[in-house]
Amino acid sequence: MKKKILFITALFFLLPFKVDALSGSLNLSCNKTKLLPNESATCTITGSSDSEVSTVSAKVKVGNNLILGNVITSSIWEGNGEGGSIDLYTDTNKKGSFAIATFTITAKNVLGNVNVSVDSIVYSDANFLEFNIPTATKTINIYEKEIEVPEEKPDGGGETTNPPKPSNPGGSGNTQPSKSNDASLKSLTIDVDNFNFNPNVLEYSLEVNYTKKKVSIQAIANDSKATVTLPDNYDLKVGSNIFEIKVVAEDGTTRFYKININRLERILSNNAYLSNITIDNYPIEFDKVKTSYQIDKIKEKNLKLKIETEDENATYEVYGNSNLNNNDVIVIKVKAEDGTIKEYTIYINEVYHKQSYDFGVFFLILVMLSSISMNIVYILANKNKKKKI
Repeated sequence: MKKKILFITALFFLLPFKVDALSGSLNLSCNKTKLLPNESATCTITGSSDSEVSTVSAKVKVGNNLILGNVITSSIWEGNGEGGSIDLYTDTNKKGSFAIATFTITAKNVLGNVNVSVDSIVYSDANFLEFNIPTATKTINIYEKEIEVPEEKPDGGGETTNPPKPSNPGGSGNTQPSKSNDASLKSLTIDVDNFNFNPNVLEYSLEVNYTKKKVSIQAIANDSKATVTLPDNYDLKVGSNIFEIKVVAEDGTTRFYKININRLERILSNNAYLSNITIDNYPIEFDKVKTSYQIDKIKEKNLKLKIETEDENATYEVYGNSNLNNNDVIVIKVKAEDGTIKEYTIYINEVYHKQSYDFGVFFLILVMLSSISMNIVYILANKNKKKKI
């Protein structure tokens, strides 16, 4: 008997048990992996999981030769990525592939390879159990672009590289000075974050949010005799916007500075909060995170509500605010720009307008009965008079 019990116990521990564990990954991609000094790139973080994910946390890190721009988290999450620390959560758990965040990196004036990574990655499943996810890393190469300096053509097609000497008719001591071929800029100013100018860098890639619709560009030539031609229009459309600055030196040498500004697409707001609810004759202490309110006694058939959304692009609808009775519920359904829904409810405990109506009917019946009684008395009195006569 003891042997049989030991066998069953051992079999119990040896049998395989199915344990559901979250399995996922994180991907880091950048639109450029080679950058000139002061040039920027946009990096995107996406995730995937075979189970539902309720929270995501991670840390964005860049090497010393890079500058980390703002981390913009996806609108499908609540939370933010301030300072590169991503901390996100959601009421509607995510499964499969999902967006996490985007950010920009800008190269400093130090050449070589440098890493961008996302580590300390933790997913939580629908039961808030935490699972560590492997680190994602990208290598960025910072390089310097060689600038071709045009050679001066010798006069008359000879082999000499010395510039021709100006003629000196009449033997006077005056000589004609040579013209400058300096077509570089001394300064270039653009009202975009993380822009740094280098006179030897001719191309720049920058990124701005959707809210920025126009830029301002100012440029000053290094040589006072050079001319600078700026763009005519500084409006930004969504996507790539290329601006060219033309610099012409005194001797006609021309150089172009090219600026590519990527205006990001608009991120729809997920803000479905109300900023205030007021009810005529019935004060309530409103708090945007409090979604349930009670009113004990009302006399009206419907409440006069004044509703304000926190986000101007959010909309709302009111249900149940007519012919109110005891224990009725008024629902305010708020819809954010991205479709996120939040509901606020107002519970009506007691309604008195029916009682006032019943009292009126009772009073009317009482008046009618009184009138009938008086008529009966009057008729009986007249009959008695006639009998006496």
